[in-house]
Amino acid sequence: MEGHFNVNLKELIEGRRLSTKYISDKLKIPEYALIKILEEDYSGQSFVSLKDIAQRFSVIFGEKIIFITEKDDNEEFENILNKTNYLKTKKEKGFIVLFLIFIIINLVYMVFISQNIINYREIISKNSLNLTVYNNGGNSIFIDDLELLPGQKEKITITPDISVNVKNTDSTVEITSLTEKYNIELNNFTIKIKNK
Repeated sequence: MEGHFNVNLKELIEGRRLSTKYISDKLKIPEYALIKILEEDYSGQSFVSLKDIAQRFSVIFGEKIIFITEKDDNEEFENILNKTNYLKTKKEKGFIVLFLIFIIINLVYMVFISQNIINYREIISKNSLNLTVYNNGGNSIFIDDLELLPGQKEKITITPDISVNVKNTDSTVEITSLTEKYNIELNNFTIKIKNK
């Protein structure tokens, strides 16, 4: 029978200072058969008996001991290669997915930043600010001469030179700028940009 154990049994027994007589009694095989196995002479042993002896060795020493034939060796090597290749491709796929998620998050962030940059550039270059006024009240309000019905929104632009008067408010008026949202509960008020 061609093959070998996954550990050196002779060194294992000597390392634990056990006698071959003790081990042969535990394995329930003759001592001369154990000595032949320790010298890697498996003549007279079947594959099944060697597998059984390996399991008994595992119980005695408390570690995994197996008998490997050349066929098992080749299959095990192929299994290790296949598993390694599988794990490698799995890791590569995981890395690709993480990289794509990273790119998508960065693209969304870049779009958000670029929109803000465009808005801020417009504010600086035109020296104006775009606001959205929303009428939360039960009656119409007036933004300068423009009537804003209840529940209606209107976009307005103000500059340092031009202010906007909001009149006839009896409840909350919501004003949204590029970065802020204000709820104003005043009867009449003026919106203007103050230069610093």
